[in-house]
This record gives sequence, C-alpha cells and structure tokens, in this order.
Amino acid sequence: MKRKIAGLATALMVLSFGMTAFAANSPSAEEVQQQQKVEAAIKGAEAIQSETEGATVSVPNMEDAEVAAKVNEAITKAAEVDEKAEVKAVIELNYDGEIPEGGVSITLSVPDIKKGDNVVILHWDSVKGVWERIDPTNVADGKITATFTSFSPVAVVVLPEKAGEPEQPSQPSQPSQPSQPGQPTTPNGPGTNQAPNNGPSAQTPEGKSPKTGAEASVLSLLAVICAAGVVFCGKKVKGIA
Repeated sequence: MKRKIAGLATALMVLSFGMTAFAANSPSAEEVQQQQKVEAAIKGAEAIQSETEGATVSVPNMEDAEVAAKVNEAITKAAEVDEKAEVKAVIELNYDGEIPEGGVSITLSVPDIKKGDNVVILHWDSVKGVWERIDPTNVADGKITATFTSFSPVAVVVLPEKAGEPEQPSQPSQPSQPSQPGQPTTPNGPGTNQAPNNGPSAQTPEGKSPKTGAEASVLSLLAVICAAGVVFCGKKVKGIA
C-alpha cells in the first residue's frame, strides 16, 4: 500500500513538471495574432499580378530568414501607420527595364481592392534603410497604380478611413451651468450621504490569466512533500512493529 501511495505522489510530481514546461512554451496572444497577419499577407501575395511590362511579382520566400524578417517588419510598420490597418499582401516586386529619373509607374492587379479604399504602399528602401510610404496615383476596383523608384519588398495596406473623406469639425464645448444656491456639497454630490470612494477596487484586471507555471511549481512541491511523508510514516510504523 505504501508503494502505491509513493508511486502516485511521484506520478503527480512528474505531471506537474510537464505542466510547467508546457505553460512556459505557449505562444502569447500577440505572437499568434502576428502569425495570422503574416499568413494572410502571404496568401494575398499569391493573388497579385503585374499589369506593367517589365514588372514582376512573386511571393516572398519565408524560408529565407532575412525575407521573413522584412515581411514581419512590414506588418509592424503598417500598425504604426494605423492600428486598424489591414495588410492585404506583402510581395516581392522587381522591374527589368531602365528606371527613369522620376520613377516608373506600375499597375498591380489586387482582387480585394475596391475603388474608394484608402490604400497606401509601404516599400523598404535598402539605400536609405527605411520603410517609405507611397500613395497610389490611382485606386480602382481590383487595381492600384503607383510610382516606384526602387523595388522589393512591397506591402499593400488598406487604412480604415475612406479616401478623400473630409474630417468632421469638432463641436464647441457647452458652457457649464452655475450651481444652484442652497444645496450642500458633499464628496459624492448634493444631497447624498454615501462615503467617498477611497480608490480603485481590488478586482483582478481583465485579460490577466493566472500564472500556470507558478501553480504547477506549487503542485510539484506538494507532491514531493507527500512522497516524503509516506516514506517517513512507513519507516515509523515498521519501527513500532
């Protein structure tokens, strides 16, 4: 019987170690969201074609660490432009012809684009070492046209606001109304006897998950204590007998 209890305690200890390792290796919500955006950008790149002679479009090779890093940078840069920006695709754009001084106009076929979408293009300028923003010269249903002076990689981004939509003027603030005489003032307003709020409640903030790794460590400690107790009690009983 003692051996069975000791074996059970040891099994619990081994299980707790596995739970700790699993919790430590779990990806965060931000990492999962980033990976989903990368997959969507690569899938969108497969549908884009060039309608300009000499310009070629290809899907980034994500097995190349440097290329994969640039794809992730493009998605991060788009979020800096607007947190609700949608990266339709990240492509490798190249041009075989001679580039004139003012750049070359290239038209891309992008099925998900509609006329009136607020489209911007992010391009990695390897000479300057920065991501530059390029505003298209034309946005139509399924097509965008922009002028490029250098190429690859390029991200097609749609911002949430409609193109050309004017900003609404802010409304002037209303003057505050004077307080009525004869009303006593209390910390919570006139006519109330409630105690003032002494600070924020001690509720657990939303979105915070319990520390599974810490709980698993406590479980491991309890398992070790149980196993040691069984052995100690067994020896004591044997001595009494």
